[in-house]
Amino acid sequence: MKILIVEDEYNLADAIGATLKYNNYLVDIASDGLKGYEEALTGVYDLIVLDVMLPNKNGFEILKDLRNENIHSKIIMLTAKSEIEDKMTGFNNGADDYLTKPFHIDELLARINKELRRKDYLHKDFIIFNDVKLNLKNMKIKKSLY
Repeated sequence: MKILIVEDEYNLADAIGATLKYNNYLVDIASDGLKGYEEALTGVYDLIVLDVMLPNKNGFEILKDLRNENIHSKIIMLTAKSEIEDKMTGFNNGADDYLTKPFHIDELLARINKELRRKDYLHKDFIIFNDVKLNLKNMKIKKSLY
């Protein structure tokens, strides 16, 4: 499973990434909203952990734009924005889950595992192995350039 972390706090992103790698996930990190959005557009990520307050493009904009581009990766918002209005913005724009900071890493891991176990996720239209994506509908193969 491949996970993208979009978080501008380097130490936090690094700690989350290390935990996920320890739990056998493939992890990429983007520390800028625009870079994170561009990475997410590749469609190769099973799940995205997305902060809201990011430089160059905020997480709510990223979320909305990804859903408008039909990116079906699971998205967990991970942010200090804890007001009900913020949570509703996240869910109304397509977030699969919303976790506020401060948080416990075990809870984040449990939420990631839950999202990746969801039944609808098992019926996806593609298979990803390393940097190769096979579209099961049209049988086309795409190789990532990173």
